[in-house]
Amino acid sequence: MLQKIENYHHAVVQLEEAVQIYCVHPDDDLYRDGLIQRFEFTVELAWKSLKEYLEDQGSVLAVASPRAVLKEAYAAGVIGDAGTWDAIIRARNITSHVYDEQTSISVAGQIADVFLPVLKNLDDFYRK
Repeated sequence: MLQKIENYHHAVVQLEEAVQIYCVHPDDDLYRDGLIQRFEFTVELAWKSLKEYLEDQGSVLAVASPRAVLKEAYAAGVIGDAGTWDAIIRARNITSHVYDEQTSISVAGQIADVFLPVLKNLDDFYRK
């Protein structure tokens, strides 16, 4: 489990770097696409590391979907702000299945302004 948490930490650090670069160059498609790709990767590691953490703590997950894991993590007090986590999963699903420039601009803004702090909170939880 420790490896997944370390991988998640590394992903959050890289996402934070991508946000910093994107905020300097918000009109650059390449930076925006890189930001979104790092976001997708970080979200995957978030829910998978949460699954392993919960199982390590004794939880038995009947279904191992991202939403089910996040619901269990919220119930266990591991994460807060269920609404933002739901928005994170929706954004991740949208960006990985549909490409639309306006959507990608909107999601990139959400990543920088709303989602990164929440993803960092999970990293902080693991680091305690």
